[in-house]
Amino acid sequence: QNQAMYGVIHGGVDQDLRQKSCEFLTNLPFDGFAIGGSLGKDKEQMVTAVKTSIQNLPSEFPRHLLGIGDVSSIMMSVPHGVDTFDSSYPSRLARHGRLLSPSEPRGFVNMYKSEYSRVLKPPVEDCECYTCLNYTTAFLFHMFKSREGAAPYLASVHNLHQMNRMMQNIRNRISENK
Repeated sequence: QNQAMYGVIHGGVDQDLRQKSCEFLTNLPFDGFAIGGSLGKDKEQMVTAVKTSIQNLPSEFPRHLLGIGDVSSIMMSVPHGVDTFDSSYPSRLARHGRLLSPSEPRGFVNMYKSEYSRVLKPPVEDCECYTCLNYTTAFLFHMFKSREGAAPYLASVHNLHQMNRMMQNIRNRISENK
């Protein structure tokens, strides 16, 4: 009870099939629509599939992008009208010792790099997550190198905080019409 039912748009990279899927599903009583199925082999094909789907969906319903949640895909999809996302991206990165950091050129800090073994600062200076407020980069490096079970957990806490922070910034920019 009290759950939203979404219609899932399919059609792969074929724009006509996506349009037909949208036409069929928008005639059914769904609470929102999810863009799913194969979204192509690269970001360009994904954006084309997203744009085709969004153009054929009513704007008064929420639009969700299934299984896509990396930073660059979110930044490419929101301007086209995607409202929500789901992904294992933050926790998958964390399992591999990567902490999201907007100031890093690659977008993350790799906790397995020995350069972090003596850094007595938080992994991300301006982050207010539990991990950054309570642990140094050097200690997290040690935890990952020692394969401590809590290391991926603490990295996930950080990554989810960073994703929430990014989404809040996006919502603020939308509210300010930017």
